[in-house]
Amino acid sequence: VDCYFVPKTEEGLTLAQTAIIEGVSYHVFPLSWQRLEEIAQLKLNLRPLLGHCQILYADTLEDLDKFLALQKYLEQNLRNKQIVLKADQNNFAEARTILRNKLLELTSQFEISLNEYSSIDDFLEVKEVNLPKAIEFKETSNLSDDEIFLRLNSTAQLNELKGYVPSYYFQIVRLRDGMVLGQCDLRVGYNAKIELGGNIGYTVYEPFRGRGTAARACNLLAILAREHQMKELLITVRPDNIASIKTCLNLGAVQTKEIVIPPHHELARVSRTMNQYKVFI
Repeated sequence: VDCYFVPKTEEGLTLAQTAIIEGVSYHVFPLSWQRLEEIAQLKLNLRPLLGHCQILYADTLEDLDKFLALQKYLEQNLRNKQIVLKADQNNFAEARTILRNKLLELTSQFEISLNEYSSIDDFLEVKEVNLPKAIEFKETSNLSDDEIFLRLNSTAQLNELKGYVPSYYFQIVRLRDGMVLGQCDLRVGYNAKIELGGNIGYTVYEPFRGRGTAARACNLLAILAREHQMKELLITVRPDNIASIKTCLNLGAVQTKEIVIPPHHELARVSRTMNQYKVFI
């Protein structure tokens, strides 16, 4: 549930809070009059924040009248097809510019020009940029070493609507007696969710920790990742998770960045930041 307020001071612009009450996430944040006016003018694609909201409190009648006038202005603009079309065209042009700038940042790594390629798809194919896509799941019975093996629990195909990449889910099983030591998963591909959550997740049950089991499982997952032509794996861990940091270092991973978790993200429940590590496979 989004709940915003119009701040009266500069300090108010810095106030924001997220809380989870009875399983529902509440996000409280500031929104200036200028931003509300831009929404009413269709300059910002945040129309529901102004057009479909419930007023909980108004400090003055002047503020209330001003807000209601902006709602009415938004409604009038939305009824004008020409204004809506022009606004959507401007939003599309802005999105295209942002995408192109991001691609230019990417191409700068290779010291080439995007104009050398007939299309974005050609560039992505030539440079082997691994975007999420539906996959053919591989045989996994070979994922074992001299101490553990990975028993496939389930798979999940690409879900573009939710932003989920194709994934494998395993139990970590001790080879000599079949004891389940934990669980792990591999997420095939890269997108914004992977940037925060990583390609690999793992949990080793408490009685079996401190024996390198997680690193062994990750090495086996890397074998599977290579079968999907992945060349690197991202692992994200909380800064205070010393055991997982040691696992990353044992894998030869390098820390690439510290990620600030958006307040609305589910990971924000456990940490404000995550350390991202990269393993080249």
